[in-house]
Amino acid sequence: MLDDFLLFVEVARRGSFSKTAKVLRLTSPTLSKRISFLEDRLGTPLFIRSSRGLSLTSYGQDMFEKYANEVLEINNALLVKDTSLPSRFTLHCPQNLMQGPLYSALSQFVALPELAATDITLEPANANVLLSQTSFDMAIRVGKQKDSAYYQKAVGEIAVALVCSKACLSKEVLVTPYDKFPEHNKALQNTYNDFTRTIKTNDITVARLMVQDKMGVGLLPMTEVQQLLEDSKGEYEYMSDILFNRPVYALWPNTQVPTGTASLLLDVLRVSKPTALNGQLLKL
Repeated sequence: MLDDFLLFVEVARRGSFSKTAKVLRLTSPTLSKRISFLEDRLGTPLFIRSSRGLSLTSYGQDMFEKYANEVLEINNALLVKDTSLPSRFTLHCPQNLMQGPLYSALSQFVALPELAATDITLEPANANVLLSQTSFDMAIRVGKQKDSAYYQKAVGEIAVALVCSKACLSKEVLVTPYDKFPEHNKALQNTYNDFTRTIKTNDITVARLMVQDKMGVGLLPMTEVQQLLEDSKGEYEYMSDILFNRPVYALWPNTQVPTGTASLLLDVLRVSKPTALNGQLLKL
C-alpha cells in the first residue's frame, strides 16, 4: 500500500498517468490499476478522471499536501546508498569465545578509528534461541548452523580433543559438553565407548572447571584448553589427537552482504586469526 501511495504522489506531481508511467517505466494500465487499488483501500477517490485531463479530488489534494514531501524524502533516502556507519552495533557471541580467543580481536575492533562515533554492545549470548528473541547486527556461533533465516560466513574452526590434568583422579571418567549421538560425528560416538562413566554438562565452562578440578578427562574445544593453559601451564596433557573440528560462523540478518560495521569485524577476525580458532592443538 505504501508503494502505491508513492505512485499516487508521482502521478499527482505530474498530473498525468502516461507521463508518470513513462518516467517510472510502467505501463499506463498497470499504473492505473495500482492507483485504483489504493483508492479502493482508502474507500474514496483520489483523482477526477475526465476527457479534459486529470485532477485531484478534495481528499486527494488533502493527502498530497499532508504527506507528499515526507514520502518523497523517505523514498529518496532509500534510493541513495548510505556509506556512513550506523551509530549502534550489537554483537552476540558465546561467552567463552568473547573472554577467550576473540577478546584480542574484539579489542582491536572496538578501537577502530572508523567506529569512534559508534556505540558498541558486546552481548555474551550462549543460547541460539536468543537470536530469534533479540535484535542484533552480527552473531558468532560454533557448530553447524541450520538456520536459513540468517546469512552466514565461516570464520574458522575449533579443534576438539581429550585433555586432562596430569594429577587427574580418574582417567576412566569422561567430562563432556557434547551429546553422545550426533548425526554426523562417529569419532565422538566411539570416544564415549572408551570410558566407564560419563559426566555430561550443557555448559562448556562447567566442563572445563571439572577438568581443572581433576574430576575426569575432558572432551574440550581449544577455547577451553587455552583457558586451562592460561590458568596453570604444564599441568595438563592430551589424551588424543584432534578428534574433530567444529566450524565457527558469523551470522547476520536482513541482507546478503553484511553492513559496513559487520564487514569491519569480519576483516579484523580474518587478519587476527585467533589461535584457538585455527583448528590446531594448542601446545601444552
